Amino acid sequence: MAHELSDETRKQLIEFQQNQQQLQMLAYQEQALKAQEMEVKKALEEISKGGEKFYRYAGSIIVPKSGGELDKELKQEKEELELRIKLFGKQVEKLRKKGGELRESLEKALPRQGGDGAQISG
Repeated sequence: MAHELSDETRKQLIEFQQNQQQLQMLAYQEQALKAQEMEVKKALEEISKGGEKFYRYAGSIIVPKSGGELDKELKQEKEELELRIKLFGKQVEKLRKKGGELRESLEKALPRQGGDGAQISG
C-alpha cells in the first residue's frame, strides 16, 4: 500500500536533500582551500631555506620577487586561507546540525514497512 506524503514532509525531504548537496559542495570547497594552504606552507618553507631569486605568477606572467616581499605576501595569503577554512567549518557545522534535525523529523514522519518510522542516511 503506497503512502502519500504530506506537503510538509515533502518540503522537509527536499530541504534535507538540498542540505546534503550543500554539505558535499562545502566539503569540496574546503578541500580545495586546504590544498591551497598546503601549497602556501610549502612555498614559505622554501623561502625560509634562503635564496636570492624567487618568482611568482601574476596573471599569465611570472614576475621576480624578493624573498621578504614574497614571504609577506604568502603569510597574508595563509592567514586569509585559515580564516576561510574556519568559516567553512562553521558553515558545515550549522548544516550538519540542521540536517540532523531534518533527519529526525523525517524519520518520524515517513512510514517504514513493518515499523514506526524510516531510517534516513546522510
